[in-house]
Amino acid sequence: MLLKRKSLAMVGSLAFYLPTFGYYAVSMVWITGIGIIRALWLPLLDINPLLLKLGHVVLIPYIALSPILTYITDRITESPLFYGLPIGLQELLSSPAGLIALTSMTLGIFFFTFGTATWLYGRFKGVELIDFWAYRFCRHPQYLGFLLWSYGMALSPLWLWPPRGITLPTPTTPWLITALIVIAIALWEEARMVKEHGETYVNYRKKTPFMIPLPKGIAKLIVKPVT
Repeated sequence: MLLKRKSLAMVGSLAFYLPTFGYYAVSMVWITGIGIIRALWLPLLDINPLLLKLGHVVLIPYIALSPILTYITDRITESPLFYGLPIGLQELLSSPAGLIALTSMTLGIFFFTFGTATWLYGRFKGVELIDFWAYRFCRHPQYLGFLLWSYGMALSPLWLWPPRGITLPTPTTPWLITALIVIAIALWEEARMVKEHGETYVNYRKKTPFMIPLPKGIAKLIVKPVT
């Protein structure tokens, strides 16, 4: 956009973040072939493979919770019922990353489903500004659900054994890019909602968290571009 060439900016954007979908697709058997679009990032790997590790900052929650979760997984694996579980579930429950991934994906599916149901109900009833049910606790429940689910998916390489001959690096950079894009879209949507609903939406935004409850200082910093 700095070059004022929309077509060039669009091509560059697609080439930059399309591979993020490839990292998620490769973990799903029925669409794993789409993972080939990750090849768009091969030039970056030729420069330095560590470039794809720039997003490792998103692993801080996992690192912070690891000591507690390690204690929990140790207690789980000591249970006589543990070895009667399917192998895949054993791998999941014996790993701190697996527990975080399972919790994150479960919460993500819940928030996304609850938010979508709320939105559909509001649209069916003809409500102009949906501020009840899921939207009472969060202004963007579907986006929150997607980010939680995808974060759990991004942690998969930390607890899943990769197929023989294949290396699956933790896709922290693709997830970080995806999260930033989702947040940018949410902020753009809020700017449009302010224009459409005026003071009504401004008051709703003041009393309802953006995605998750945060200290007021951090929350104001995030929404500063549209306030």
